[in-house]
Amino acid sequence: MDEIQKLDLKIELDRIDEECLGYAENRFYESRLRILIGMWEKGEKVSLYRGVKGEISYRQLEIKTGRKQENLKKWHELYENNKIKDDYIQKKAIPQAKSWTDKTMDKLITQPKSL
Repeated sequence: MDEIQKLDLKIELDRIDEECLGYAENRFYESRLRILIGMWEKGEKVSLYRGVKGEISYRQLEIKTGRKQENLKKWHELYENNKIKDDYIQKKAIPQAKSWTDKTMDKLITQPKSL
């Protein structure tokens, strides 16, 4: 009984919340970063399939892939503006993933604790 009385429930609950939120934050960040890298990778593939002179149109690719022309063009432009993958990841994807994560975590942290 003495051990139970010594337990500070608030401290324990806060510790568990912090651990859970930290886990969620890491997973959220990793998933956002992977999405951004995936967009670059899609752009690289679109660029390869369109050819050097854009012999294949976005419309043709839309028909072949079932992906919207707008997305194909967006991914292609992303790649064309950031041809070096590591530079894109360091300068664009990581900061964007961090920004999305921070905004999401701020919303979670400011809400009443209900985990």
